Amino acid sequence: MQTSVRRSSRARLGTAVGVLATILAVALGLLAAPAPAQGAAGDATIFGTTVPATPADSDTAAVELGVTFTPRVSGSAVGVRFYKGSGNTGTHTGSLWSSSGSRLATATFANETATGWQTVEFASPVKLTAGQRYVASYRAPRGRYAVAQRFFTSTYTSGDLSVPTNGGVYRYGTSGFPSSTYQASNYYVDVVFRPSSSSPSPSATPTSSPTATSSPTATSSPSSTSSPSATSSPSSTSSPTTPSSFNPGNLSGTVAVPAGMGAEDVSSPDRVVGTGTPSSCTSAAVVAAVNAGGVITFNCGPNPVTITLSQTLKVSNSTRKLVIDGGGKVTLSGGNTNRILYMDTCDTSLGKVSGNCLYAPQWPVVTVQNITFANGNATNASYVSPGDTNQGSNGGGAIFALGGKLKVVRSVFVNNVCATNGPDLGGAAVRVLAQRSPTPNDLDNSHAARNQEPVAIVQSTFGGASGQGNSCSNGGAISGLRTPITVVNSKISYNNAIGCCANPAHSGTPGGGSGGAIYTDGTSYDLRISGSDIQYNTAKAGGSSIFYVSNDKTGRLIIDKTVSKNNTYAAPGYPGPHSFQNYPGIFYLGSGNPVFTNSTIQ
Repeated sequence: MQTSVRRSSRARLGTAVGVLATILAVALGLLAAPAPAQGAAGDATIFGTTVPATPADSDTAAVELGVTFTPRVSGSAVGVRFYKGSGNTGTHTGSLWSSSGSRLATATFANETATGWQTVEFASPVKLTAGQRYVASYRAPRGRYAVAQRFFTSTYTSGDLSVPTNGGVYRYGTSGFPSSTYQASNYYVDVVFRPSSSSPSPSATPTSSPTATSSPTATSSPSSTSSPSATSSPSSTSSPTTPSSFNPGNLSGTVAVPAGMGAEDVSSPDRVVGTGTPSSCTSAAVVAAVNAGGVITFNCGPNPVTITLSQTLKVSNSTRKLVIDGGGKVTLSGGNTNRILYMDTCDTSLGKVSGNCLYAPQWPVVTVQNITFANGNATNASYVSPGDTNQGSNGGGAIFALGGKLKVVRSVFVNNVCATNGPDLGGAAVRVLAQRSPTPNDLDNSHAARNQEPVAIVQSTFGGASGQGNSCSNGGAISGLRTPITVVNSKISYNNAIGCCANPAHSGTPGGGSGGAIYTDGTSYDLRISGSDIQYNTAKAGGSSIFYVSNDKTGRLIIDKTVSKNNTYAAPGYPGPHSFQNYPGIFYLGSGNPVFTNSTIQ
């Protein structure tokens, strides 16, 4: 949670001791296992009688704390609970929210005890649909909330209720929908759930226990240990059909996709990963296919599959064309350890290029489509690209792209991360630093940059729901330096720019925290966004939604048929010493004013 930046070293030590206490208590059986049944007969909760090892954090800022949950069966939310520790005083208000941020019910806690679990019932039960996500929350006006870090590192199930990875959420400042996450923390907020059936829910032991591991595992199905190579002759030449449940992007976006920015034809793939079973779709098979290049599809069976990569996929500079199409059923996971995909024409280990390595190479031309990128992590990237010498190249948790051409179509990016601090460092999902140009070797690099082809991001989702957002120092979802970007019919929500606190870096301020959704900086480049939905992103510094700077004031920000609202500033809040904007949710420096047409900017 953001408070770790603001705490003293003494407070951080207290948290560490609390985590250690949790480990020991679990190991010795001192903490009671959560009992799903709670309250009236038939009612269920997530945490039962659990007592947190850290019942009162040192943070004293006003904050809305919550838990994202999904009922396995239909029923009703009767009320909300939270665990109260010493110092968590003031008036507490509980709320229930839809996954899109609509408040469904609220109630004020009364007759609280000094510590322990507190419960309030809504005036009327709220109907819940099986399989749908909701958020239960309460407002702690003086902080001092219960917390356990690295608790929701995988799906946590208790009876008919489950919490996704990173299911603990929060929001500083005024009361509202909590969507930020921090280190998979649990804030001990709960729902009182009454299944539609009159019979009580069975008492089930939760399927996940909190741990204090520093290297959380991937949340989806693990890949098999077998390592078949990708086949060069596909078993079928028909184009894969994406399942109806895979619907990325802004479904309300109706903007026509510009020429050349649509999906690539994969009806005759060069390589197919897998032979019809999940176990045949391994990290080694994907690595081999990407190394070879060409059009790649997957044959992993009829159901969705997650392939956890043991290493980053690296694109050779000799690869002319690479298309990775997951058919709407494949998730490539970095396992919270590795960046997922890397292309860099300035990296000689991938092959030498002629001319200006930033703009001259006309390939690789890389397209990712109908695929999910999850749990990518670039925080530990050690290689420093010659094209990114000031930042250490540890942006781009899912995709790092420098040179050639990148296109992202109908893809999903969830829970990807990159470095937490650093000026100009960003893009938890996608970081781009240069694209090919028809004038690559102009002596004035800004002229070469001006003529670059734009990165295309079409009908894709970044975050999309509470607990699924991406986070980095700047640009919670997307970051670009000196590079034009075109975003069409996409959904960018619940992402976080978590650095501190604006640029340039100086003592006590390592830099970052701008562009909750998108961060771009450079000279002559345009950022164009159309038909998109940008909501519930957070930043600490400039632009809770978008940060755009053209240093020579020749570039433009152009937004059409797009909604950008409900983006907020994390602690220390807005207005504050580090937060700034000159349009709602946007910081802009460019040619004239930004262009907003047929859009909602709030």
